[in-house]
This record gives sequence, structure tokens and C-alpha cells, in this order.
Amino acid sequence: MYRETTEDLNRKYHGTYVLYDGIISYISEFIMVDDVIMVEYVIRFVSSSGIETNKTINTEYDSKLLQEISIPSMFFNVRKPTSLFEIGYKYKKLSLRQNRRGLCSDVGKVTSVLGEIFQDHRQLQILTDNLWTYYPSWTFELVHSLVYPEYPTWSEIFDRINQERAIAISPDYLICLSNLSNTEYLLTSLYGFIGTVTPNKITIHHQIIAQELSDFIRRNNLPVTLHHA
Repeated sequence: MYRETTEDLNRKYHGTYVLYDGIISYISEFIMVDDVIMVEYVIRFVSSSGIETNKTINTEYDSKLLQEISIPSMFFNVRKPTSLFEIGYKYKKLSLRQNRRGLCSDVGKVTSVLGEIFQDHRQLQILTDNLWTYYPSWTFELVHSLVYPEYPTWSEIFDRINQERAIAISPDYLICLSNLSNTEYLLTSLYGFIGTVTPNKITIHHQIIAQELSDFIRRNNLPVTLHHA
């Protein structure tokens, strides 16, 4: 049986995120030491005092402990220290490249939905107090939010939307500020704009999504009525 070499492993996983021994890990490199494959990887470590820091681990590689992270295209929220949710982001899964297997920009693209709505980047950066970035960096915080996504309740969305600017409400839908109205927000799917939203009403502009959205409202028992533009 073919045994993967360090070159094979580095080609697939070097500089990417995987689950190693069940923990989100950033793979630094694989090296051969005395005919034994060693792996160096980094995990996010919480000290006894509660401080988060990176911890580097060097150990003998066990292929049974490495699990690739495969995620479909989706919306998700990134946590930040100052609030419950940060700007909602869109993850788009790219066609699998033969030489890359870990989670990284080669297998998926993360973008800010606000960048698709506000075309003037200077206006957008002023709007978001310079917290916005169209292509955010791959970090442990981002990967954790993507692998273990959390979504707010309907009331939390409207308590925070003006602060957070864009919030993913499910893997399929995201609500964000509008560049046309101060009283209505934009509702978008993974395929683009589909309607406007207030705390008690959703107005859809694309009828093809009506049944799917109606099912989403009923399934989550949302206190809104669905209208057609």
C-alpha cells in the first residue's frame, strides 16, 4: 500500500486548517526524522488564567487523527470581543484542487456581503468604522466561526443590526443594512438579493424563492408575514 511522503502531506495540508485529534489545527509542516514522519501544528490554547494564545505542537504524525474540514457554501458570523456578532460573511466553496485538502483560500473564499452592496469602498469603510475587510484573513477565530456557526434569534437581529451592519440568520440567509432605506434592511441568499425586511414583515422581490422562504419562516416560527413586491 502506498505510503504518503512528507512532500505529499505538505502539498495537501501545509498552511491550512484541519481537525487534528478533534481540535481545529493549523498545519505548519511535515518533516521526516529517523524514518518517522513528524507533524508541527498550531492550536488555539486557553491558559488557566483564561487567556487565549497559540500553542505549537510537534509530534509523530498519525493519519487516523487528521480529519479534513469540508464545508458547503454558507453564511456565518464571526465573533469579536466587543459584541455578540461581527459582520456576517459569505463562504463560497471552490472546486476542489487536487493538491489542496485543508481549509484555506484555495478551497474556499470568504467575503463580506456588504462589499457587494456598497460599491464605494471608502463609503463602506466609513460606515463600518474601518472594521470591514472584503477578504478577511484566515484566523482561528474565523475558522472556528465557520466550522461551528451560531445564529441569533429574530429579536437579537434587530437589536444589533445597526451596530453589526450585517448578520447571518442561517446558513442560507443574511440580513444587512440597505444603501436605499433607513427603515428597511436587505435580505440576501447565497445567490443574491431577494427582498427587504422589517421586524414584522418580509417583502420578497424574486418569486422563485417564495416557497423556500415561507418554509424557513414556518420552520423557525418567525413572527413575520411574507409579502410579494
